[in-house]
Amino acid sequence: MFVIFQKHLKDIMIHRISIFDNVCVNHLKNNVKSVVFRGEKLFKGQHTLHHYRNNHKQWLKDWEQSRYSKMMISGRKDAKYGNFVFTYVPATKNLHYTTLNGVTIEIPNLQFPYGQENVEKVIQTQVEMSSNLKKNHGNAVAWSIEDHND
Repeated sequence: MFVIFQKHLKDIMIHRISIFDNVCVNHLKNNVKSVVFRGEKLFKGQHTLHHYRNNHKQWLKDWEQSRYSKMMISGRKDAKYGNFVFTYVPATKNLHYTTLNGVTIEIPNLQFPYGQENVEKVIQTQVEMSSNLKKNHGNAVAWSIEDHND
């Protein structure tokens, strides 16, 4: 009985892998991009939820708000400031952000209401650390930007 069950599980796994393989190959051949970051439920709801069926503009507004109101960039240990996209200079308290288009946005005199000392300490330690030590002892600094409509 146990051997039959193991064979059954093995067959199921082989079948799942073959389906996944076929789907991946088709997506690569047809250049299909099927990733939905944030709001998959809202995306599917544009045709199924009652309040969006006849009001596509409302759905589009809610979609853009859910998709584009938050952005999180993970850090890297080997980056000088713990992140290649965001640069926070503790001495001047300026935050530099480079967009995908190469446009640089600078937020001058940025103070954090709590944790300012922690941010400065981590970034200062990262800046002062030599490059060969960053991989094992460095800190990755992630940044999150949120739009609260205020």
